[in-house]
Amino acid sequence: MPSHSKPSRRRFKPSWLASLAVVPLLALLLALSHWQYQRGVEKTQLVEQFLNGPVLTAGLPANPALIQRYSRVHLSGQWDGSHALLLDNMTHAGAVGYRVWCPVQLSDGRWVIVDRGFIAASPNRQQLPDVSLTPSDANNAVEWTGIVDDLPRPGVSVAQSQESGWPRRVNYPTWRQIETLLGHPVVPWLILLDPTEPRGFSRDWHPGGLPPERHFGYALQWALLALTLAVGFYFTQLRPVASDAKSQGGR
Repeated sequence: MPSHSKPSRRRFKPSWLASLAVVPLLALLLALSHWQYQRGVEKTQLVEQFLNGPVLTAGLPANPALIQRYSRVHLSGQWDGSHALLLDNMTHAGAVGYRVWCPVQLSDGRWVIVDRGFIAASPNRQQLPDVSLTPSDANNAVEWTGIVDDLPRPGVSVAQSQESGWPRRVNYPTWRQIETLLGHPVVPWLILLDPTEPRGFSRDWHPGGLPPERHFGYALQWALLALTLAVGFYFTQLRPVASDAKSQGGR
């Protein structure tokens, strides 16, 4: 009968050079996976806050620190359409344009900035969009509802436009810069005009950045890369083990 040789035994015995290259990379991939997972959890919580923000039935509190992000507010005031700000380099549904910010003086005398939504830009940068208000809205106090939010922040620091005139293009201004441009203090909260309200443009409000699903997807990708690296490292670092006969042959 033909003899069948036993498969050679192998054990995991990585070289120090391979370990030095793989272990730090594996740790990095796992750290990236965990970071993206945590970002997904945080963004899920942010979406829940956005969808379930409190309703401020008495308007904006006098102390801005008492105002909670994503609160729903019902306000009344005079819109200043002659001093509109155009937040530059915005995108919506594949189009490039501006978010239109309008100063509004509330019935109690305070000023707020209302985000009227997105409007597409002209191919000619010298031609600004028409964001004027109707005579009725510009000359009378009106009521509206909105969502309280922070100012959008850029990923990197950007320089402010040196343009003059109105409407004025701006690049992620701070509240202090906005107050300097307008010449008066403003409540340091942005009011997103409710999509059901008139006087606005394209509005599809949601927390900024990537949705939670994208973060969880990236976390899974990094984890799978780490798993692939670990499995490949294991099988490439298996070494044959000497048989008992060979190990005892010299005795």
